[in-house]
Amino acid sequence: MSIDAETAFRLEEFGRLREDTGIVFIDDFDTPPPAPPAPAPVVAPTPALSDADIEAARQAGWQDGFAAAAADAAIREADARAALAARLGEVATASAQSLSRLAGEAADAIAASLHHLLAACLPDLCDQHGPREAAAMAAALLPLLTPALAVTARCAPATLPHLSALLTRQGLAGAPVTLAPDSTLAPGDLVLDWENGAARRDTRALLAGLDAALTAIGVRPRAEPVMRAEAVPAKRHERETDYV
Repeated sequence: MSIDAETAFRLEEFGRLREDTGIVFIDDFDTPPPAPPAPAPVVAPTPALSDADIEAARQAGWQDGFAAAAADAAIREADARAALAARLGEVATASAQSLSRLAGEAADAIAASLHHLLAACLPDLCDQHGPREAAAMAAALLPLLTPALAVTARCAPATLPHLSALLTRQGLAGAPVTLAPDSTLAPGDLVLDWENGAARRDTRALLAGLDAALTAIGVRPRAEPVMRAEAVPAKRHERETDYV
């Protein structure tokens, strides 16, 4: 392309056009054109999902959710079992301690009641059965001691007739046996004295041994019964209404 003088004149005149013509600037043909924009990256089209793909994804999601829920449930169950076992252990320990305490209290109460019952019945038992107990003891020991040894038998006055009858029945009336009444002894008590030896049946000593056994297991015995020095008539022939 060639530009003559007239063309140059026209371009110069064109450059002096007023601003109100709407032309802002004149292109400079010496400036290289701008580089073309980079081509947009080619995005591969998303393949369409089939029904089988959707079903497979749904099954995989369900299995993953089920596995996670099962694992969480297993952890919760293990924690619950551990807490339950700990609680059951606490309850068992507390129950064992409570039962042990109650059993001890019940045993103490039973022992104390039996001791109280024995203490209440002992005077009457000695009145009714004591002389025969003393006679049974004398019947077992006197044949072993006489006639080689002289024996002194001390007993309550109420027991003396029973021992006299025993000596007569066993043929020991002429043996060296001396009967001595002792008002300090309770009915049923018997003291046999011989050279270098003695034997004694003491109701109070028996009761003291029982008290010592109860004290050893932590049971406080009741008061010692008041033993009667003389026997009283038995009430076995009285009417039943007299005991009500």
